[in-house]
Amino acid sequence: VILLTLAIFMFMFSMGFNEALATVIGNSIGENNVPKAKSYFKLAAMIALPCIYAWMSCFYIFRA
Repeated sequence: VILLTLAIFMFMFSMGFNEALATVIGNSIGENNVPKAKSYFKLAAMIALPCIYAWMSCFYIFRA
């Protein structure tokens, strides 16, 4: 039950992050500011990758 709750939380967090990122990047492209959109994408990658590695590490460490 706990693992299912964590999996749902992980899914909802990533889905919300992706929706927010798509909105911000879309607004930047709509303003014809492609460098700003690229910088948002790079920033998101720097945030998302450590989060993914942290979740994978937790699942690996606490596997049963």
